[in-house]
Amino acid sequence: MIYCILFSALQYVYRYHFYYIEQLQLFRFGWQYASDTILQPGGLSLYVARFLVQFYALPAAGALVTAFLLMSASMLVHRLTEKCHPPRIGFLLCLLPACFLFFLHTDMNYNIQGTVAYLIMLVMINGYVRINAFGKRLAAGLILVPVLFLLAGATVSLFALFVTVWEFIHTDSRRYLTLILPAEAVLIGLTALYLNREGELRAILMPDAYYERLLENSIVYYAWLALPVSYLASFLFGKYKSPATPKPKPVPSSFKREAVMTALLLFPFLLTVAWTVKNDKRLILKTVEQDYYLRNCWWDKIIETFPPERYSLQMMNVMNHALAQKNLLGERLFDYNPQGARSILAEWDDTHVNAIALSDIYYHIGDVAVAQKLAFEGAVSSLNDGNVRLLQRLIETNIIFREYPVAEKYIRLLEQTLLYREKAQYYRTFLYNDAAVGNDPALGSKRKALIKNNVYAAPSNRTRTFERLAENHAENPLPMQYLLAVCLADKDLKTFRALLDKHFRTAALPALSTGHQEAVIALEQDNPGFWIKNGVSTGVEKKFRAFDADMIQNRRLPDFKEKMQRSHGNTYWYYLLFNDIKTTRSAAAGDVYSNDSYSCASILVGGGGGRISL
Repeated sequence: MIYCILFSALQYVYRYHFYYIEQLQLFRFGWQYASDTILQPGGLSLYVARFLVQFYALPAAGALVTAFLLMSASMLVHRLTEKCHPPRIGFLLCLLPACFLFFLHTDMNYNIQGTVAYLIMLVMINGYVRINAFGKRLAAGLILVPVLFLLAGATVSLFALFVTVWEFIHTDSRRYLTLILPAEAVLIGLTALYLNREGELRAILMPDAYYERLLENSIVYYAWLALPVSYLASFLFGKYKSPATPKPKPVPSSFKREAVMTALLLFPFLLTVAWTVKNDKRLILKTVEQDYYLRNCWWDKIIETFPPERYSLQMMNVMNHALAQKNLLGERLFDYNPQGARSILAEWDDTHVNAIALSDIYYHIGDVAVAQKLAFEGAVSSLNDGNVRLLQRLIETNIIFREYPVAEKYIRLLEQTLLYREKAQYYRTFLYNDAAVGNDPALGSKRKALIKNNVYAAPSNRTRTFERLAENHAENPLPMQYLLAVCLADKDLKTFRALLDKHFRTAALPALSTGHQEAVIALEQDNPGFWIKNGVSTGVEKKFRAFDADMIQNRRLPDFKEKMQRSHGNTYWYYLLFNDIKTTRSAAAGDVYSNDSYSCASILVGGGGGRISL
């Protein structure tokens, strides 16, 4: 029952987290991959962890595996302490290590190799403490230390520490001899350091070995400290029980009683779930959920679930991409407080997480070269022998560029996977087959957009590239939508006007959206003939008259900006006057914005009855 409730909580809150974690590695079947992985220190735990993570792509598999690992850790700790205390109290104490491991499993910088290694260590500790003779235990410990290092890596230091503490508690004589076990572990670590297995000792013998090396997280240390703390607490509880207390009579089991006890046992886990969600995890969970929709091209789901009150720059990029896919970017561009062109397309922040999202966006736009560059850079920065999602992008882009030998190299890697083997066989049908590529809706259209009439969409300049893409393949509206959106977000009305004069009412730009029409009025506020010529509707004209009237009526009020925001906050005119993007700092994908945090530096109100002054 406890397992079922834990699984349900994980599946409900973290299902998209598991989907995301799966794509950050490339587990391959084959003797070469197995030997390269297993024959390194801690290799068995790493191989098992990657084997399990590949199934996270399946519905509910991530929650099933994680719940199993956490409950296995609790049960193995309980086996160590079951003779020290009553079972119910003992199980509460034994949940402590699993609670800290839970924190780590919700962190994408944690490698679940650490949990697998933790379980291997607990199995060995349980075997060690069940050896009766001290001499045999010591001999077993001397053998288990190097074996555990080879199988599980850094947990050897926790094993040596725990068994030494255990011997000092339970052994009266010769217990000081067990100090040889921590010394042996340190000697093994120093030897590995000398042989250049790692750059520093903490990555060999400390829990940092299972976490992103360039980052720090104290939770990995708490998970290790929780094991001796749980055991010592259980030992002290059992030692200081009153011996005069009579043994209670067995109480008949009842559903109500069992439900109460189960809830009591689950309370630490449920508290952990609530704390992780509250502790600034909601934004991360929203990001991975949005990424899952992006991966599957579920544009409506991205738009429906976008949180308007708090979001990151990367989330804004993905949201605007979904709007562009639905041909709504010009209509709703200013609904969520854009911060310049980076709200449309941010610069890559040198992380593989951001590379995944931006590679997808550029690929759909048709800028295949940038999509390939981001996929390659993201794959290189991956720490788990590759990235299955970026690997597929590299296959697609190399096929489009007719780099068939390179694509075939990547296809061979994908064919060694379990869940993506059929996808690899699908890609293989395009190798050295230009006709098949040309007939494919996705690959063929992107290849078609790269060149037309000897005009290439070269990635030397984003504005020029997008314009070429729109000219070469007008059936894809995304490049022109992005080009105009970037101009408006950067208040570059000069470039907007040049594009308008060149492309309006052509196949690349057959009509203008509401946001574009508002920009047309901003170009020439006193020229209704110019508006009519460029397709401004009567509805947009009425909106401008109302905006102009409110500017005149409210301009001297102390809450002028707030009144204008409430009435016209989602119009281009408000953005043009009140959002000072020049003073907005450069942002990374993780920066957080609120929809009510307009960065207005000044109100540009000129002559002419309060009209917009450009």
